[in-house]
Amino acid sequence: VVLVGHMDMEKMNTRRTTGTQCAWMSIVAMLAMSCAQVGSPTGGPKDETPPALIKATPPVGATGVVPNQLILEFDEYVKAGQWRSQLLVSPPIEGAMDLIVRGREVELTWEASLRDSTTYVFQFGKGIADVNEGNPAVQLVHAFSTGPELDTLSLKGEVRDAVDGALEKNLRVLVYPEDLSLDSIMEGALPQFVGATNDAGEFEVGYLPPGAFRVLVVGDDNSN
Repeated sequence: VVLVGHMDMEKMNTRRTTGTQCAWMSIVAMLAMSCAQVGSPTGGPKDETPPALIKATPPVGATGVVPNQLILEFDEYVKAGQWRSQLLVSPPIEGAMDLIVRGREVELTWEASLRDSTTYVFQFGKGIADVNEGNPAVQLVHAFSTGPELDTLSLKGEVRDAVDGALEKNLRVLVYPEDLSLDSIMEGALPQFVGATNDAGEFEVGYLPPGAFRVLVVGDDNSN
């Protein structure tokens, strides 16, 4: 609040202040105090709920589509930090990809052409999170097919500690083609599909084509 005016101090000293003037001065003082106290509200429970996908264009599981972008809408405002290191597209799309966040929407675009009659799977890992607490979206996967059919097989299981048999949560499940050598995997070859274990140590990796696979489970404490 900015007050602009002129006061005659000599007259002010000799003039009795009326009740109306006192009330006006009190109101101005309260306004000035309220304007000076700017900040975020405190208190209340911490937000631990990850953002949920409520709409996608094209829809998840769509067939016969050849888009050059994905638009994902969430139930809260989101941000995308290290999305490039987290995003896995199978089969890979050649060329650059760009991602823009607009409030609750995420728009992922590319210019390369897509293969005919192919199921594309986009796995975002922990690349999309809410704005307030940074809770990452859980199991954020989008799939569509450029042909009339969508690959729908899945791999399910649970992960246990080899020593004491305890169920292991929050681990990354990496799925590779069976014909990929172990040497290539150990040298850093990207997995074809990625999943994660839940609090019960269970995992499910979906949208798989028919075939055989190698599965590797690792800890990912720094989300890279």
